Amino acid sequence: MTACTESQLQHIFLQQRQGLPLSVKLAMFRRRAIQWYTSWDGKVYVAFSGGLDSTILLHLIRDIYPDVVAVFVNTGLEFPEVLEFVRTIPNVVWLKPKYPFKQVVERWGYPVWSKQVAMAINRYQNTKSDIQKTLRLSGGFNPNTSRMQSKGVIPKEAHYLVNAPFKISERCCAVLKHQPFEAYERLTGSKAFVGTMAVDSKPRKDEVIKNGCNAFNAGHPTSRPMSFFTERDIADLKTIIPYSRIYDMGYESTGCMLCMFGLQQEIKKGKRNRFQLLKESHPRIHRLALPAFGIDKILDYMGVPYA
Repeated sequence: MTACTESQLQHIFLQQRQGLPLSVKLAMFRRRAIQWYTSWDGKVYVAFSGGLDSTILLHLIRDIYPDVVAVFVNTGLEFPEVLEFVRTIPNVVWLKPKYPFKQVVERWGYPVWSKQVAMAINRYQNTKSDIQKTLRLSGGFNPNTSRMQSKGVIPKEAHYLVNAPFKISERCCAVLKHQPFEAYERLTGSKAFVGTMAVDSKPRKDEVIKNGCNAFNAGHPTSRPMSFFTERDIADLKTIIPYSRIYDMGYESTGCMLCMFGLQQEIKKGKRNRFQLLKESHPRIHRLALPAFGIDKILDYMGVPYA
């Protein structure tokens, strides 16, 4: 029998924790939250987006520590209902990014497909090396590392985007959201509670397996005490915790209104995509914002319906 690697064992432990009853998970959450809070002598904050997951996180943290501050970054792309909800929450610090969305996409590029694919396309568009371009499109042996390259490869269905008449980049989230939080941490010395979960994406799952819920030894120490929660847990907690009414308007998740990350997955599932829903829920924003930021032309190029 082949012995499991440390990573495989952590994967098994994560699955076991995800299968526990919610009451047990809440007790585990509490232990991790207390450990994080006491380790930093109470110099902590909740990264609060006004979305459902971070709302639940803030509620659970303040059940333990009522005075913990929430920090909200107003990127200028939040739904009006999210802003309305955040204003009802006490003890919230409001931040703004250094650059607005329009300057971000003009300088670095648009958030298209996914962060990983957008990064790979950006690297393709900005390299002069034919070898690197080939590796980005099809992978293979990388002579610079003497290894086979499988990460950072653009999926075939997205190859057409390398010749797009617009810039593509993964930088949007970093500039609009992460940098304001990092500046706040440098100013205050506080460390973050973040409401992400392993079920959100493979990168988030890998992060939990690598560093655990309380990532003390990561390059950017962060606590993710909800990492082992599932969508079913969120649905159960949603019934007892106040949240933004945007979730009662057909939206399963929120974020920047004009973000195109994950859009292809919505299309594959045969659902109304976020821009079709935006036309129904916020017709004025849909009518004005899409052409103002060039989103309509990008969606046309990608063949994505939005009206």
